Amino acid sequence: MRGVLFLLILALGMPVSVRGQGKDPWAKVRAQFDKGRYYAGIRGCDKMLSNRHRDSSFLVLRAEGNNNIAEYEQAMRDATMALEVVEGDLYRAASVQLGSALLSMGFTDSARHWLEASLGAKDDGAALYRLGVLDRMDGNCEKAIEEFDRVLDLHPDHAAAYRERGGCKAQLGDTIAASKDLNKAITLTPRDPVAWNSRGYDLYARSGRWTAAIADYDRAIKFDPNYSFAFNNRGWAYYKLGNTDKALKDISLAGRKKRTNPYVFRNLGIIALEAGDKEKACNHFGRALELNFTTMHGPEVEELMRANCGSKAPVLPAPGPPAPPAPKPRTNAPAKENAPQRGNAP
Repeated sequence: MRGVLFLLILALGMPVSVRGQGKDPWAKVRAQFDKGRYYAGIRGCDKMLSNRHRDSSFLVLRAEGNNNIAEYEQAMRDATMALEVVEGDLYRAASVQLGSALLSMGFTDSARHWLEASLGAKDDGAALYRLGVLDRMDGNCEKAIEEFDRVLDLHPDHAAAYRERGGCKAQLGDTIAASKDLNKAITLTPRDPVAWNSRGYDLYARSGRWTAAIADYDRAIKFDPNYSFAFNNRGWAYYKLGNTDKALKDISLAGRKKRTNPYVFRNLGIIALEAGDKEKACNHFGRALELNFTTMHGPEVEELMRANCGSKAPVLPAPGPPAPPAPKPRTNAPAKENAPQRGNAP
């Protein structure tokens, strides 16, 4: 229950191919993205990738836009095509977008490969942030905190880095430092549902303060009524308070809003197990594993299934795509932007 979202703008300059154009199409797309108008920005990229205007550098921007709207497979395709034709910092930017898409799809080993391949730009904040998220997912919060520290050295107002660092500190038991970071994230982005959801989970739910957690989940849902992870978390909090009806209503709604949310099936499985329905529980646990629970959240569901589901073997996720060695980026190409996108966390 973490999250991957992400807000960071790392402007490193304009590509030579568009600097001379009066309407500055690169800057126009960037302005759309900065305002959260990703579909409009993607349409601008489509125009610059048409036969009339063909500028392959816009594949990198379109990959960023597609990551922002959760079209991860398309982002992966755009970034992969970009890597075949771009160089220098633009190559690194494409590597960040490819790593980001793979991370969101659950292919963590391949994601790490491409994020590490992107390092070496003047501003590595985008890659370092995602590497921190990966290390937190792997349970290495000490290393993740070091990476978030480096991001914040580069970008002192990076709300997502405060949010993730706060979550790590909460996992390590430092609730005072965690509270400071999580509150800072909310101060910087008071309408960001991920910030409210993360504080509710990392600060309050972890310590059993279920009513306080629900109040934060309520705020998250207010700002994003389709936020599956907040509904799921709120449902679990209701369950821990003894209100199973409200719990099942929220968790089921979370599943309808995001059918690939594996934590929905983890929660439904535990509720069914504690109600004595092992068959239903095992079906839910199997579905959670099919949705890549282990890679994204650890071995908990596998252990529950082994302990309660008899001969039923865990359904493990398919391995991620291979990560071929990346050619060394050349440095004679124009620098460009290296901006990650916003993602939701459980």
